[in-house]
Amino acid sequence: MICRHLKNFFGLSLLFIALFSLSCDKLATPIKEIKSNPEKYENKSVFISGRVISSQKISPKEKEGSYIIDDGTDQIKVITTKSIPEVGKKVFIKGTVSSNFVLFGKHFGIAVKED
Repeated sequence: MICRHLKNFFGLSLLFIALFSLSCDKLATPIKEIKSNPEKYENKSVFISGRVISSQKISPKEKEGSYIIDDGTDQIKVITTKSIPEVGKKVFIKGTVSSNFVLFGKHFGIAVKED
């Protein structure tokens, strides 16, 4: 009896995870759209989703830095004060678009600052 309930729970959990993953991609704004219309998204919150293709820490002792994600339509730099995800990891984030992001005197162009 308990095994049957565990199987049902496990099956429903997998279904929920699959549906959540699909809905996250639907909520995400395509990076190509952001980069094609930066004035539309300037200082606006967006959800973006994609795979981390590279990352860079501010300093070896810090966890903060930046990473680039690719969603299949384009790539964009994400500036974060959180831990940087591993290269290859799929991410779904919320952030604010800046078309002229500057950090420590370095210009990043169009970037998303993770909330």
